[in-house]
Amino acid sequence: QERFDAIFCCLWLPDATSVFLASRLLKLSTPYYITVHAMEIMSPRETAKQRFREKLKPLKQATFRKAKKIFCVSQYSRNVLHSLVKIPEEQSLVINNGANPEKFYPAENRNKMQKFPRLLTACRLMPHKGVDQVIKSLPDLIKTFPDIEYRVVGSGQDLSRLKKLTDMMQMQNHVKFLGKVDEGDLLDEFQKADLFVMISRKEKHQVEGFGLVFLEAALCGTPSLGGKSGGIPDAIEEGVTGWLVDPYSEAAIAKKLSEILGDSKKLRAVGETARNKTLAEKTWAHRVQEIMEVTQLC
Repeated sequence: QERFDAIFCCLWLPDATSVFLASRLLKLSTPYYITVHAMEIMSPRETAKQRFREKLKPLKQATFRKAKKIFCVSQYSRNVLHSLVKIPEEQSLVINNGANPEKFYPAENRNKMQKFPRLLTACRLMPHKGVDQVIKSLPDLIKTFPDIEYRVVGSGQDLSRLKKLTDMMQMQNHVKFLGKVDEGDLLDEFQKADLFVMISRKEKHQVEGFGLVFLEAALCGTPSLGGKSGGIPDAIEEGVTGWLVDPYSEAAIAKKLSEILGDSKKLRAVGETARNKTLAEKTWAHRVQEIMEVTQLC
């Protein structure tokens, strides 16, 4: 009934497949665009649901081939797309995620009495997120930073294992599991953190397609340490807005954390740069403008 200029699909299933089928059945000519993250286009076969999705492979191929353009949130996600779907190279391009400066911003006055350092991870607790690697690095870090605190926001299937690991390593006084928090408390955690850490790694089909949370931390003036895997290198500029580390090496992670935390002046400077660059280049307003220019709808 409506005559749209374009249809924007956040996922290939069910969003884009619905549009594709409608275009075939109703003979609609409205162009549609698809966003690709990473994991949602992979084809694991571990569960009945995943095996059913694998049977939709011909539909997936047809849906992507018919799309006017495909926006990939990172170069990694673009590489994954082209390894799984036979489409021309020029049909896809990288447009990173953006962050919202109205929801994430620095505190007016930082608590100078706060113990240093405070590390923060906020994510769905899955094994590939790398929370375990940070916990394992704490015994070495405590030697130099006896007041270190690692705060973990989020819930998920890995919570029980992480708590057991914390107890086994006797890190209960240094690791705080906060569970799910509301937006106000999450903002407070970002603002008070000295360093945001999410050392994600690739495990089977589990991988970080981009890492929007790194930009959200940056808007609060908090730099990040991320795993050098998946699309994270698109979200963190090494030595400029944060740092990258081998997510599989416990020794490398402990060493990198020690180096970063050992220079508090540089830590604050990188946090300030991260905020300024995100505000200048990486908000959702910037990403929308890119999309509108590509689609020629502006």
